[in-house]
Amino acid sequence: MLRLLLLVLCVLLVLTAVPVLAQDETPADDPQLPVTDLNVAGETLINAIAAILIGTLNAPLTTTIVGLLKRIKALNQYSAQTLSFIVAGLLWSVGTILISFGYGVEFNAGADFLTQLLPLFSGLVANLAAGHVTYEASKNKIPVVGYQRAQSVRRVT
Repeated sequence: MLRLLLLVLCVLLVLTAVPVLAQDETPADDPQLPVTDLNVAGETLINAIAAILIGTLNAPLTTTIVGLLKRIKALNQYSAQTLSFIVAGLLWSVGTILISFGYGVEFNAGADFLTQLLPLFSGLVANLAAGHVTYEASKNKIPVVGYQRAQSVRRVT
């Protein structure tokens, strides 16, 4: 049954293709389009994307977000330039969508707000974490400054 169905399908394809191939007259001359090298086309595409994102690639918000992302160990395998390109693309996309809905002023205000507050909060969190580590080290009577680790471990145990 399957062979019969396949034979009927092939016959139908041949019968419908024959009238399509027949033409009464030659087609009009098509203008020749310039042929572009594939490498040149790829570079042009990358340059166009970079030109779109150039405003956000070096923006302070992008740099701050990339700095925070580089602290995640799973993202250490990616270079800062790659993360910067991705973050800039996401910020540009979100900004474009919000501007198209009429929230461009709010987006710019929020981006400026985050640009000023993220470094402040990341410094505050680092300061609190360093204070906690120092407190735990001094609570266990491990010298913080002036001794080698091997000497302090022998002294405590």
